[in-house]
Amino acid sequence: DRYLLTGNFRRDGSSRFGPANKYGNFASAAAAWNISNEKFIKLPGQISALKLRGGYGELGNQNFGDYLFQSFINPNASYVFGNALATGATTVTRVDPAIKWEATSTLNVATDWGLFNNRLLFTVEYYKRTSTGLLTNLPLPLSVGSVPSSIFTNAASTENTGLEFTLAYNKHSGDFKYNVSANLTTLKNKVLKLGGTNNPIYGAGSKTEVGRSVGELYGFITEGLFNTAADVTGHATQTGAAPGDVKFKDINGMGADGKLTGKPDGKITDDDRVYLGSAIPKFSYGFNFDFSYKNFDASIFLQGNAGNKVFNGVYHDLMIGQYSNHHTDELNFWTPTNTNTNIPRPVIYDPNGNGRFSDRFVEDGSYLKLQSAQIGYTLPVTVFGKTKVFNSFRAYISGQNLVTFSKYRGYDPDFISDGLFSRGYDIGSYPNPRSILFGVQIGF
Repeated sequence: DRYLLTGNFRRDGSSRFGPANKYGNFASAAAAWNISNEKFIKLPGQISALKLRGGYGELGNQNFGDYLFQSFINPNASYVFGNALATGATTVTRVDPAIKWEATSTLNVATDWGLFNNRLLFTVEYYKRTSTGLLTNLPLPLSVGSVPSSIFTNAASTENTGLEFTLAYNKHSGDFKYNVSANLTTLKNKVLKLGGTNNPIYGAGSKTEVGRSVGELYGFITEGLFNTAADVTGHATQTGAAPGDVKFKDINGMGADGKLTGKPDGKITDDDRVYLGSAIPKFSYGFNFDFSYKNFDASIFLQGNAGNKVFNGVYHDLMIGQYSNHHTDELNFWTPTNTNTNIPRPVIYDPNGNGRFSDRFVEDGSYLKLQSAQIGYTLPVTVFGKTKVFNSFRAYISGQNLVTFSKYRGYDPDFISDGLFSRGYDIGSYPNPRSILFGVQIGF
């Protein structure tokens, strides 16, 4: 009960990889020291348990499409020979026959505390999780002739580091009993490798670059609207700009360190795009409270994220002023007599590119959600015991996804994304439903 050691080894095989890379070997080891059980160490009476622990291990992943190491043949490829159209077949997709298992290694070091006869429990843990050989599509030059113009291969490596804190307190004596627990996790994501040349990968309004986090939002910074023709001519050149259009900032380049790499050049181009925020939350947290008083019981669970940005794609599509549905904010559009607004003029085909990817549609994705709550009542045994039918009877009401506290204008800041390079783009995934349940639990 003082020294603990655990070891594990596994060998996994999957036909999703070619014969040469079908198998992957993964191992782990963990050790712990129960300091509070040592006879030669005298801890204060308030400390009822103290443990140091750490571990390192690897796991593989093969959750992607089937047989992507194998190219296929297009049987309908025609070609002209001697002024005659001849039928033929050819491969059209470039593949990497040597794709192999993704591997994720995790290092963790932690200390667990039990205070006041383990009524108060506290844990702090440092973790470092490195994923290598991530399988993804890398763009290929159109001259290669691949359809699509990308290749699926082990291209990326990323690293997640942070701290995890958990705190719990319980009271299990008397009529009033309760458990309170909370957790907080910090996360810093960093891209270590992107293919052989480390070229950036662009997603839906995002850019992934070595040295920064995955799928950072990337676009233009706005500076209000043009109100007069003089405003247009006095600003950096924007093709198609007119009074009532969005004014974009002339930045001309930003490096991976977030610093400007060039000087304004007097014209708005793609080089004026900059990082607009990380789509990965810096903090994730939760709070759980369970209590009972005599025959009543209740539980509450809250969960949230903080420190991430979201591109509101739904709001963007409703604010571009074209032949489509509009948001009511569009009613406050710019006119020569309504200049106190940030809504550009509605103009078909948008010659200035007012709807381009910019900070106009980037919002704070932080939220706190009442994820679940339940209250119940258990009938005393004296009520139904004489019937000799029921052993127990409990009625309850519970709810899921009850309330969300957030400044985000979309349906739900907790939305489904592609999970990798375009993770901060909310294109309108089905919102999480709110459910209310009534039920009884009967024991015979």
